[in-house]
Amino acid sequence: MADREVGVDNPENSQLQTFSIFQSVLWCNVASELWNDLKHRFYEGDLFQIVDLQEEMFAMKQGDLSITAYFTKLKGIWEELDEFKPIPSCACGASCSCELKIIREYRDQEHAVRILRRLNEQYTIVKSQIMLIVLLPNVNFIYSLLLQQERQLIN
Repeated sequence: MADREVGVDNPENSQLQTFSIFQSVLWCNVASELWNDLKHRFYEGDLFQIVDLQEEMFAMKQGDLSITAYFTKLKGIWEELDEFKPIPSCACGASCSCELKIIREYRDQEHAVRILRRLNEQYTIVKSQIMLIVLLPNVNFIYSLLLQQERQLIN
């Protein structure tokens, strides 16, 4: 996502923009107002950005990436999508029974399948074993299993 950052190609442009932003908020005395102002000004949560991220996620394959690089890249996309389309928090507490919990579980299951689907062939056995589990484990547990498999393959 670094290519979407402001001023990557021209550091002078970035410094000018930073100074301009500083001047525009210099007299703001309330942190929450400052935050809201900057959020509204620079938030790129439009539908096209979301679709671009989804397409990048759907096209993602492990390829030459290590398990760590593959997982990190996917997780970065998921986190960026969550910023654009967050699932609201509920007030249920520990015994949550609202539909928001179900939506989070669906998202977590989709993430689990997404990480497994585009793995290289050398992970077919461990992938099959994980997919046999009725309720797929969370992506961090899947990552640790794949990392163990990668270490065995390297040794």
